[in-house]
Amino acid sequence: MTRKDYIAVAEVLRIARTIYDHEPIDHIAAGLVNIFAYDNPRFDRGRFMCATHTPSPHGAIYGRGRALKAARRHDAAGMLVA
Repeated sequence: MTRKDYIAVAEVLRIARTIYDHEPIDHIAAGLVNIFAYDNPRFDRGRFMCATHTPSPHGAIYGRGRALKAARRHDAAGMLVA
């Protein structure tokens, strides 16, 4: 998968969290992170979870530095900007 694919999936999960119950979406995001990391060893789990607005299982905040900035890059319509 490409970076664009990861961004698109993160955007769908982020939007789904605003519409549906958070817990199932968070479990889906956690499962996808494992699949993506297996597919791409350079995949940044924290950056992806931050982009989906999914909290970590231990209550820690995902995304420090670049990951946090990436999650905040949204256009006026609320869509994630690559």
